[in-house]
Amino acid sequence: MRRRLAVTVLVAGLGALVAAASARAYVRSHTSKDNSPLAWRGSCAYLIPDSAYTPDVSSDEVSAAIHDSVSTWNSTGCSYFTLKIDPPEAGGDATMERPVGKNFIVFRRDSWCPPDPTEPCYDSSATALTTVFYIDKPGDPHNGQILDSDVELNNVDFAFTVDGTRPPGSGSKTVADIQNTLTHELGHLLGLDHTCYDGWNPCEAGGRCKANNLACQTEDDCIPLDDHGQRIPRCSDVLSTEVTDATMFNYAQALDTSKRSLSQDDVDGICGIYPVAQDPGSCSRVDTSGADGCAASAGRATPGGGLLLLLALVAALFVARRRA
Repeated sequence: MRRRLAVTVLVAGLGALVAAASARAYVRSHTSKDNSPLAWRGSCAYLIPDSAYTPDVSSDEVSAAIHDSVSTWNSTGCSYFTLKIDPPEAGGDATMERPVGKNFIVFRRDSWCPPDPTEPCYDSSATALTTVFYIDKPGDPHNGQILDSDVELNNVDFAFTVDGTRPPGSGSKTVADIQNTLTHELGHLLGLDHTCYDGWNPCEAGGRCKANNLACQTEDDCIPLDDHGQRIPRCSDVLSTEVTDATMFNYAQALDTSKRSLSQDDVDGICGIYPVAQDPGSCSRVDTSGADGCAASAGRATPGGGLLLLLALVAALFVARRRA
């Protein structure tokens, strides 16, 4: 099963969609079989930038953007979880279809398609995808444990910048800010989901939600819950500023940089999943030997009239992979 979530860049802005502030809440990602929340079990995860980077900006600028995105999530003060950065390696694009214990960040420059040629290519309006492999075995004590996660950035259909300027030679490509994109994607890697619902989990004919197998009578029964147990709003609703200001909000402005910093919802989310008082005190690389399973992902089509930056989580399920 596959699900792809999107961050939309609207040329005219989001003013018509925004209402007054409401109570803060965050949204977690869940398994497909019993809707258990996802999380890493140790105190850290190691990220590996693919050494190919992007031709749009210098390798030093890409490296700085990655470090700044990581620092944003590491600096909340109330979460024990730490993202660490390994030296760059080549060949990260070959690891996206299976959990290998290496969490790559890859700029795809030649093809915006998965490594498996039997799978369809990604949505060309997606700026990035994060694939998260996790254990999806109800009743297992490790159910919901994240094992591996990879971020892919779409350098085929998008150009990337670090300073708000269009890179030379980028033509008419939509330009996305690297740090803005990565900070959102790393939120997915950590187990957070989008703050409004865009239709990825319909109630199917058999009375089950498509993405998480919950019983349903209407699609409303399939809309995710926030940390207060309330259904999150549909993205087509009039949304509160608490929803739209979050780094994990589905939509963004062209050349947006607002997602570089976390809102209180984002901070509450990471600290709710990984509170300091529950630090397991174990920072080690995940052993994925013997990992088996299939994959699921999710997606949102490009709506007419807007420029799209789909900061999509590709959450790959370790028995059902999901992409967003």
